[in-house]
Amino acid sequence: MTALAEALAGDPSLRGPALATAVTARSGTVLAPGGGVLGEGWFVSRLRATCPAHG
Repeated sequence: MTALAEALAGDPSLRGPALATAVTARSGTVLAPGGGVLGEGWFVSRLRATCPAHG
Protein backbone atom coordinates (compact mmCIF):
# COMPACT_ATOMS: atom_id res chain seq x y z
CA MET A 1 0.00 0.00 0.00
CA THR A 2 2.89 2.35 0.71
CA ALA A 3 4.32 1.80 -2.77
CA LEU A 4 0.91 2.55 -4.30
CA ALA A 5 0.49 5.72 -2.24
CA GLU A 6 3.99 6.91 -3.19
CA ALA A 7 3.41 6.21 -6.89
CA LEU A 8 0.12 8.12 -6.93
CA ALA A 9 1.56 10.98 -4.87
CA GLY A 10 4.26 11.34 -7.51
CA ASP A 11 1.80 11.24 -10.42
CA PRO A 12 -1.94 11.04 -9.63
CA SER A 13 -2.77 10.41 -13.31
CA LEU A 14 -1.03 7.00 -13.42
CA ARG A 15 -3.26 4.11 -14.49
CA GLY A 16 -2.90 0.56 -15.83
CA PRO A 17 0.55 -0.74 -16.74
CA ALA A 18 2.24 2.60 -15.96
CA LEU A 19 0.83 2.51 -12.42
CA ALA A 20 1.87 -1.13 -11.98
CA THR A 21 5.40 -0.28 -13.10
CA ALA A 22 5.60 2.70 -10.72
CA VAL A 23 4.33 0.62 -7.78
CA THR A 24 6.73 -2.23 -8.54
CA ALA A 25 9.65 0.22 -8.72
CA ARG A 26 8.81 1.49 -5.21
CA SER A 27 8.08 -1.92 -3.69
CA GLY A 28 10.49 -3.94 -1.58
CA THR A 29 8.56 -7.05 -2.61
CA VAL A 30 9.85 -8.98 -5.61
CA LEU A 31 6.96 -9.89 -7.91
CA ALA A 32 6.80 -12.73 -10.40
CA PRO A 33 5.78 -12.03 -14.01
CA GLY A 34 2.24 -13.25 -13.25
CA GLY A 35 1.85 -10.74 -10.41
CA GLY A 36 2.41 -13.06 -7.45
CA VAL A 37 5.11 -12.59 -4.84
CA LEU A 38 8.31 -14.59 -5.32
CA GLY A 39 9.19 -16.72 -2.34
CA GLU A 40 7.17 -16.82 0.85
CA GLY A 41 5.04 -13.81 1.59
CA TRP A 42 1.81 -12.17 0.59
CA PHE A 43 -0.72 -13.18 -2.01
CA VAL A 44 -1.09 -10.47 -4.66
CA SER A 45 -4.15 -10.31 -6.90
CA ARG A 46 -5.11 -8.11 -9.80
CA LEU A 47 -7.55 -5.38 -8.72
CA ARG A 48 -10.29 -6.49 -11.10
CA ALA A 49 -10.11 -10.00 -9.62
CA THR A 50 -10.73 -8.73 -6.11
CA CYS A 51 -12.92 -5.70 -6.81
CA PRO A 52 -15.44 -6.19 -9.63
CA ALA A 53 -16.29 -2.46 -9.65
CA HIS A 54 -12.83 -1.80 -11.14
CA GLY A 55 -13.10 -4.43 -13.92
